[in-house]
Amino acid sequence: MKFTNLHLHTEYSALDGMIRLDQLAKKLKTMGQDTLCITDHGTCSGYIKAKTIAKENKLKFIPGIEAYQVEDRTITKRGVQKNKHLIMFAKNEKGYRNLIKMNFEAFTSGRFMIYDRLIGRVDFELLEKYGKGLVATSACFVGWIPTLLREGEMDEAIKVARKYQRVFDDFFLEVQAHSMEGQREMNDQIFDLGLDLGISAVATTDAHYLNKENYKTHDVLLAVQAKESVGDEDRKLVFGTDELYVKSIEEVSEYFGEEVITNTQKIATMCDDATYLETEGTKIPGFKTKEADDYQDFVVWLKKKYEKSGTIKG
Repeated sequence: MKFTNLHLHTEYSALDGMIRLDQLAKKLKTMGQDTLCITDHGTCSGYIKAKTIAKENKLKFIPGIEAYQVEDRTITKRGVQKNKHLIMFAKNEKGYRNLIKMNFEAFTSGRFMIYDRLIGRVDFELLEKYGKGLVATSACFVGWIPTLLREGEMDEAIKVARKYQRVFDDFFLEVQAHSMEGQREMNDQIFDLGLDLGISAVATTDAHYLNKENYKTHDVLLAVQAKESVGDEDRKLVFGTDELYVKSIEEVSEYFGEEVITNTQKIATMCDDATYLETEGTKIPGFKTKEADDYQDFVVWLKKKYEKSGTIKG
């Protein structure tokens, strides 16, 4: 049995994640894990660095994102709709390109300010437009499905789950291995929903920091994001657990059985290693001319032409 940390926030999750990619790669290797996957909040900006570090450490890299989802991304009035979370992974290069396009449109047509930070938001219109080539999971406690389950809206949760199944190549319900208040009860509801709908569940840790002892430092980071003091009794943004770190298979097994842990590897196997993000070599789009079939042949033809005319020599 193998485990892959799929839901993970790096330093690219502004004022929320604090996992350094180089340190992450070393820890994954130490734990015997073979895949590096990142799902930063609303951004794809860490992909190139993550792929480079993954390759240096002989790890597979899967680009992912934890997107902000709303009913209608074009509504900018505050208090009308809440931001929910949704995890997506690129299965292949097509999925990666769709992820990039979706995130671009999330910012151009769905931008919104939270805690003085500009975010991009997606809705089902964008998911239907760009969902091919992607694997998705229902995300954390504030994912759309978990939110509906907390509110007792089972019928609506079923409808949303079916929509996800329709727009994505693959969809999994997410259960999380930590002790945040209400999480165990939420896991039970997720399992029940999965059984009713025939949707597999997958285990994650929602890692925001590398090791357990980084909890207090991360709590300071959250306070900075929300412009609060860590000692405030009425803080708006606090996680209330010290377990959102990069866990081993042994630690996750304390919460879940074999099937949901194995499903992490199932997703990892579904997704290609993102070799299309490697930076070595010339990255020039292929094109055809009447003189040549590709760029390199065109350069050879051009050189011969000007050598013949005497414009350039050798």
